[in-house]
Amino acid sequence: MDKQDEPLSVLVIGPSQNGKSTFINRLVNLAVSPIDLAEEGDGNFKCTYRCAIYNFEVPLTDYKLVTIGDERDYDIPDLDDEEKFLGGAWWKKQTRTKYAIRPRRRHGPVIKLRLIDTPGLDDSEGKDYENMEDVLSTLNRLAQSPVKWEREIDALALVYNANGSFSYSFQKTLKDYERCMPNLFGGLSVINTNFSVTNWASKRQHLIREQLLGSTETAKIRIIKERRAEFAKILGRNPTHFFIDNKPKRNFMFDELVSCNTISDILNFWANSKPMEIGQMSLIKNENMIAIDKTLQSYLGFAINQWELEKREVLKTVSKDEQLRSYFEQTHQELSDDITRLEAELERYDNDSEYMINKYTTSDDASAPALIAKWAFRIKIKNAYYIKEPDYKEYQVEPSDGVNDKWTSHTFDHGDNSWTGHYQAKPGKLPRLTARSFTTNRVYHRDTISSLRSQLRRAKASLAENEQKTLELVENKAGPGNTKLDNLVDWITASKNLQEILGAESPPLDKSFDEASRARYSKSPSKISTTDLLNMITVTNPELVKPMKYVLRVPDY
Repeated sequence: MDKQDEPLSVLVIGPSQNGKSTFINRLVNLAVSPIDLAEEGDGNFKCTYRCAIYNFEVPLTDYKLVTIGDERDYDIPDLDDEEKFLGGAWWKKQTRTKYAIRPRRRHGPVIKLRLIDTPGLDDSEGKDYENMEDVLSTLNRLAQSPVKWEREIDALALVYNANGSFSYSFQKTLKDYERCMPNLFGGLSVINTNFSVTNWASKRQHLIREQLLGSTETAKIRIIKERRAEFAKILGRNPTHFFIDNKPKRNFMFDELVSCNTISDILNFWANSKPMEIGQMSLIKNENMIAIDKTLQSYLGFAINQWELEKREVLKTVSKDEQLRSYFEQTHQELSDDITRLEAELERYDNDSEYMINKYTTSDDASAPALIAKWAFRIKIKNAYYIKEPDYKEYQVEPSDGVNDKWTSHTFDHGDNSWTGHYQAKPGKLPRLTARSFTTNRVYHRDTISSLRSQLRRAKASLAENEQKTLELVENKAGPGNTKLDNLVDWITASKNLQEILGAESPPLDKSFDEASRARYSKSPSKISTTDLLNMITVTNPELVKPMKYVLRVPDY
């Protein structure tokens, strides 16, 4: 079998008791080599308390039903012909004693997967922060890896019960995730679990009874459209939805086949993703985290004020040249710190890393005439797909061929700023193609980059002017300097720099969620003390610990 060189890393998120671990086990059960299964909940108690990582390989193929004994292919109704397999409960007659499931491509490609299972969003035990903290800690640890692919996430999958509604707590937490990793949300896949064939048949009967189903509309397409509309209200996005029975009844082979082929669709969708560097992710602070960092900023402010008072007294005892030298030195350090921060920010935004806008699938939007032709004549469906991103002046579209279908041509109309792709499927097959629209960080963050560059130019010009004045002062033979004054300048500028770091609203995840940060963010704001500040300084600026401990009167640290 052909194998990709690097694993596809997928972050799996979702509320507790909605089937994340069960969904992962569906994938694991298709693995080339067996690995330990994820622990599953029982519907009452969650089972995933910490992030867990699963590495395995899965065949990239769709599946078929064969008769046991002679291994002959068993012809099943098309999934779009719902009346044929749902109307008379046909699907209940294909039992395990008569039929088996086989891959259509026995020697096809294999996809390496790394699935990162996460604790539940909208936690029933009120531990949403602790759960998100564990996810961010895991990502932070992966971001430190020397191996490039381990520092990347390729896809984001939200697992949610197909029969559940979106709670306010879930919506809030999901939006926090989006702010942390917006590049990944453009290619978000929503895995709607617990969608059994029984459930499917029941929903179809309801739609027919209430006369809500058009004559050429399938129940599944209607269900997907309704779910997408509901989701779009929450997030303002229109991601791709998959509906799956993540734990099909063991004896019903048609249930098992539908579930396996949905897995195949999901894998093909993920396979056409582009990785995002974890370093591009941001730490989005909640209200408690902001309050905690403001407390640390206040401690730093107290220390700065005390040292400024000391500096004022020392300046009275030194020459005018020494006062100027001290001023230029402090200004130099502050400008250097500003430049370092601005350059780091520019590095995050001013690059060609892909910024995913949306990912589209043709399977949700087959036209009624195409479906009729497909059912009646088993001919090749040919169609066109139109993409326009009105909020983006510059973007690209990359189409990806499928197993049973392909894009035959595509054009970009620069006047209309739109993309049109033409495609076709094999005879009797419904097209399931994907196309993703994207831009780059450099384009998406254009205004931010422009502002940062202006600030950087001003800071560098001020630094050059400051260095020239310092050089002139040295040439005029200013004194050798005052050690006490130099120390105070160092402590003040270092503390001001820490205040700036703590005040950042969305610092990079790989640099702002270390052990000291996690420790203080796990507390309530009222429990924060000078010890938390000293823990931070121990990591960021060890030389500042002793003078800070002294000025804050911390006896034992």
